[in-house]
Amino acid sequence: MHPKSWTLLPTLKGAVFLCPNIRPTESFFGTLKTESFYKEGVLSVAELATVIDDYIHYYNYERISLNLKKLSSIGYRTRLKKAV
Repeated sequence: MHPKSWTLLPTLKGAVFLCPNIRPTESFFGTLKTESFYKEGVLSVAELATVIDDYIHYYNYERISLNLKKLSSIGYRTRLKKAV
């Protein structure tokens, strides 16, 4: 039995691999690149770490999502905990 979060991925040569579902991760990093890296340009490692930390804070605490009733991720989870 496969965990629900795992996906069978076919290759061009016909082989099939069992892989974890990484779509949420790919989506996050795609958005991170679009909203941060492409605007910032070339950065040092320290600057890059700062940009990533700032973006993760923004993504969790400030960015609203229509799928989460126009709340941030943390705001939605806080509201769910209060409702329980």
